[in-house]
Amino acid sequence: YMVEKLEVTDPSLGISTVRRLDLQFHHTIWDHCGDEYLAAALLRLTAPLFVYAAEMQKKGQGRTTPSHRPFLQWLQGQSQQTAEDIVLGHLRSGYDFEPRCDCKPSSI
Repeated sequence: YMVEKLEVTDPSLGISTVRRLDLQFHHTIWDHCGDEYLAAALLRLTAPLFVYAAEMQKKGQGRTTPSHRPFLQWLQGQSQQTAEDIVLGHLRSGYDFEPRCDCKPSSI
């Protein structure tokens, strides 16, 4: 149900609404891992990432929210991909921002 909700969420509701649903989806998976400490740590680690992603999208620098259907298919046993491949693909498609400036690393 959550995957369908993410797929049909109207972008006019705002980026923060979409990112909140996105985080809720991931939090649901973490809660079912059976380790409350791991779930809490993942939430603490990733909440700032979700905020950053929303801010970058607002500035036109972020990508759209990646599909969550591969997670659902894997959880239902309908995928040939490994969990690692799904997570890595999700991260690449959702958080691989292209810089919009001529930023160069400083030489310290």
